[in-house]
Amino acid sequence: MRASINHATGEARLTPESDEDIWHIERVLGPGDIVKSQSMRRFKPGEGESGDKRPVTVEIVAEKIEFHEQTGRLRITGKIKSGHPEEYIQIGAYHTIDVIPGEQVSVVKKWKPYQLERLKEAQSESRRPKLAIVAMDEEKATIALVKGYGVRKVCEIESRASKKDERKVHAQAVAKYYGAILDKVKGYGHRVIVAGPGFEKDNFRKFVEQNDKDVLARLSFEGCSNCEMSGIYELMRQGIVSKIAGQERAAREIEQMNEFIGAISGGPSSGTGGSGLAAYGRKAVAEALAYGAIERLMVNDELVRREEEIEKLVEKAEESGARVVYFNAHEYAGKQLEGFGGIAAFLKFKVK
Repeated sequence: MRASINHATGEARLTPESDEDIWHIERVLGPGDIVKSQSMRRFKPGEGESGDKRPVTVEIVAEKIEFHEQTGRLRITGKIKSGHPEEYIQIGAYHTIDVIPGEQVSVVKKWKPYQLERLKEAQSESRRPKLAIVAMDEEKATIALVKGYGVRKVCEIESRASKKDERKVHAQAVAKYYGAILDKVKGYGHRVIVAGPGFEKDNFRKFVEQNDKDVLARLSFEGCSNCEMSGIYELMRQGIVSKIAGQERAAREIEQMNEFIGAISGGPSSGTGGSGLAAYGRKAVAEALAYGAIERLMVNDELVRREEEIEKLVEKAEESGARVVYFNAHEYAGKQLEGFGGIAAFLKFKVK
């Protein structure tokens, strides 16, 4: 993402370069924000005429904000505040701005520290290598992409090979299976982890080496217990994805939740537990913050956007020098965190 912010006026000019960037923009927007962009608006020259769409520059006051994950498009709907050409603009009428990669959008608002931090994170993530994961065994391969906003299953490829087939027929079916996986992998210009139980991934490696050595340089081979999405999440919990992808957001969240669960394991079911250097739930976290005990705060982004109490708590934590990590509430780790009240913290010292 390309971003420039005028702190005096509160205007941020944002140019997303991917659907991950657009997702980050959606996360920092809220009702009442002023959004300006080039758009298309239907112009009816006369009554009863259907008219046609004309290009306009329009400024709206946001009311409804929707990110469409399948298309990677952000739709922002609100009443028109200003725009030009004036003959195509009706002040006070509703309009929807579509935010897509490559097109600049301006946002004017009172920016909060965590929102500015997210924009910085989006710029940083855009420079990191992207990653695909193939979890495979002799029967099936599951392919997923690790993106800034989470892990997305792309497809499944099934093998038609049967051990009942004669050797030549079986070998041809296996080669076709491997070839289908290789064709999919070749479409990604970034790193790919190939993992699975047993020796199938090793056999696939030999196939790639014989058929496309250039692709082999982008592949990393690891072990996991199965070829389903659960096998892919297993890789992320083990820290393998972060090591290869350079701390991809989704993997980082899973690792931190594992660390947190380890810190509280064996302890009581509320407040602090385990070593005593962790707290969860708004009451326990607020108490730890009052003592200046929070080292790192984890919070679901939806909770911050939805509840003013949590937003103020997060702001106080940032002011105290604590590092704040915002989780995607709709992803694997975010759902885990939701089970702990949507907010948790690592502590510098025990709080009684």
